[in-house]
Amino acid sequence: MAAAAATGGGSGPPTGVRFVPLLGVHGRGPLSYLLVLEGFTFLLDCGWNDAYDTQLLAPVLASLPHIDAVLLSHSDPAHLGALPYLVGRCGLAAPVYATTPVHKMGQMAMYDQYLAQQAQSDFDVFNLDDVDAAFARVTPLRYQQNMALGGKGAGIMVTPFGAGHLLGGAVWRIRRNGEDYVYAVDCNHRKERHLNGTVLESAFQRPALLISDAWNALRMAPERPNKEQELLAAIMATLRGDGSVLLPIDTAGRLLELVLLLERHWSEHRLTYPLVLLSAMAYSTLEFAKSQLEWMNEALVRQLGHARDNPFSTRFLKLCGSREELAHLPHGPKLVLASMPSLEAGHSRNLFADWAEDPRNAIIFVMTAAEGTLGERVQQLAGTSTEAGRAPPPPPLQQQQRPDDKQQLAAQAQGLPSGAPVPGGHAQQPAGQQQGRQGQEGQEAPRVQMVRYRRVPLEGRELEKYLQAQAEAAAAAAAEAAARDMEVEAAAAAATAAAEVEGGSPRSGGLLSPRASGAVPRINSRSIGHLKSSGGLGEVVAADGVPVEELREEAVAAAACLVEGFEAPRGAVAPMFPFEDEWEHVAHDEYGASLDYADFDAPEARGFKTMQSELADEAKAEDAGGMPPDIATKVESGNITVTVRARVLFFDFDGRSDGRSLRTMLAHVAPRQLILVHGTTEATAALADHMRRELAGLLTEVHTPAAGEAVELPAEASFRLALSDELMAGIKLHRIGDNKLAWVEGLVGPPAEGSESQLPQLLPSAAAAAGEDGGYGGVFIGDVRSVGAQAGTGGGRHCL
Repeated sequence: MAAAAATGGGSGPPTGVRFVPLLGVHGRGPLSYLLVLEGFTFLLDCGWNDAYDTQLLAPVLASLPHIDAVLLSHSDPAHLGALPYLVGRCGLAAPVYATTPVHKMGQMAMYDQYLAQQAQSDFDVFNLDDVDAAFARVTPLRYQQNMALGGKGAGIMVTPFGAGHLLGGAVWRIRRNGEDYVYAVDCNHRKERHLNGTVLESAFQRPALLISDAWNALRMAPERPNKEQELLAAIMATLRGDGSVLLPIDTAGRLLELVLLLERHWSEHRLTYPLVLLSAMAYSTLEFAKSQLEWMNEALVRQLGHARDNPFSTRFLKLCGSREELAHLPHGPKLVLASMPSLEAGHSRNLFADWAEDPRNAIIFVMTAAEGTLGERVQQLAGTSTEAGRAPPPPPLQQQQRPDDKQQLAAQAQGLPSGAPVPGGHAQQPAGQQQGRQGQEGQEAPRVQMVRYRRVPLEGRELEKYLQAQAEAAAAAAAEAAARDMEVEAAAAAATAAAEVEGGSPRSGGLLSPRASGAVPRINSRSIGHLKSSGGLGEVVAADGVPVEELREEAVAAAACLVEGFEAPRGAVAPMFPFEDEWEHVAHDEYGASLDYADFDAPEARGFKTMQSELADEAKAEDAGGMPPDIATKVESGNITVTVRARVLFFDFDGRSDGRSLRTMLAHVAPRQLILVHGTTEATAALADHMRRELAGLLTEVHTPAAGEAVELPAEASFRLALSDELMAGIKLHRIGDNKLAWVEGLVGPPAEGSESQLPQLLPSAAAAAGEDGGYGGVFIGDVRSVGAQAGTGGGRHCL
């Protein structure tokens, strides 16, 4: 049996690889990149920000006709936010690949985004139908599941690997001719409560290309136990100080890590403060998380197996889908996790406006706010600047210490000595800014200008205009539908009359025919068309020139349809009982006796009809009792000034690798070509300089392209050979680690007879056949998977 091998050498000119960053370079904006591999174009992520400005997507729209496949790495809008718009409004028809959690969690995130935007504006960039259509195109994959592409992408294989950061987050490997092209952004090497770390460092060695990010290149992340204790201490200090905590969070990503942490803390300390998740998709998110434990940390799987306790079956977390549900909870201190983290929309924006002026409250950020958002402005005003690549300065001691009894109790609850300051206080102010509260040391609290939106019912003249417009639209739609129905019925009747004149229809005149039941009334054909003389009686055509016989065939097929919404194809055989519904129009049998169709119902059918009748009666009774119909509303907006007297804190729960870990991983992977994206200009430049020095001995090229700047990468030429059985019988393999290595000397010959692959064979050379030792000596190959060759006339030497 012949084995296939990829060797270095050349059998034609090399084909290049082209990378074009569309969005997400030299900044912290959404991500979207193009990777062109031998004429096949991948769109790597298609993110969008909370502003949903279509101008931002201009580079993506310009490349839309050339996109052959889309790869999604994470489930947040920064990685897939533009997918509903591209599919639903721009006609993107390429297949989309993602892991199952990215597919489902991403869909719920976009549902929440739409509902949040619709609550504060007449949002029409996309709708829920566009979201459904977009995610219906997604092909879900498991980790390390190889997906071989077909058609134009024949020979290309894509495979997702674990990335950490978010549930189902993927590092994508694109393999072509034995070369690996890896897309790995927003990875996390640390093992968390609900996720394992990324496999980037262990799964890849010397790929041809690695596309990575520089988000945290200059940041050193704190240890997990320390930051968790500081976060909990800050929360408990606020609650015990009779204040409430607003924690802006995403819909279905880092939320899961916070839910496990807070649920455990509430359970261990038997706290009675309300712990609330305020999101339109709160219930759906946790329900799906319960069924996705195989994608999470092994400890959660063991917990489910041993204790039969799903970690996301929360006991203390209360789910609220609206502010009305939140208002029904007991008054007093509470912790509310609300979407969105940017404060640009959603419940977090309104809660911030309501709670920020109370000095007892706290606004705690656990995710870096996106550029240009209200969340970023609030963090900067409060002195908790979290610009990527810069760690927040340590908080000053005088702002950490609060010598009241409630603060001391909070410190004791965390196991701190009496009088010790509770971690998590205000961070150092940037130069030129002063932080404080009204009435504290005479300092003035910072102010934030924002626009507040609210939906209110239409009243008076506006309501009358709206109802009139709705009535006119409904009347126009009904008239149009009636006109279409009359045209079809008239066309069918005219065609039937013409057929009778020619000799009669084989199905006319029967008891259950359309004519007998009245389903197709007799109408003069001249009322809907005219006769075209073409011999005999001519052809009946409609006013638009379409032959009436064609319209009649469509009408008969529709009438014979047994399932609503199903259209019978042309030329299809008629069903055995084509006019089943026409029994409803027959009141008497052939002998004149009245028919009662209830006599023919089975007992279970009678019970079902009785239940349907009861439900219909209940619905009518509810309508008669004053059930509110859909209320017409409008959006009102106004500029307000919010004085931020509440404490504003930041704790890094982004779930990304810090700078030191990122540099270590990239050095270990040691790609031959490295492209850095998604980070500030300073962080990108610093990481690029470090990697050039670190990988100088391996001749790695490091690229930091600007938006729209193409990076042309030469693809190493290669061809495939089949090792002949005679050659395989003479090779001596030596194990090196998990691999086996051998020198092979042979001649390239024609394909083997009867071989399905039709690959050229590598045959034993004369020296090998004589048993002579070539004695090539040692060669450093760097990676046992790399393949080298020295081409000669009529043959070659190959290292496998």
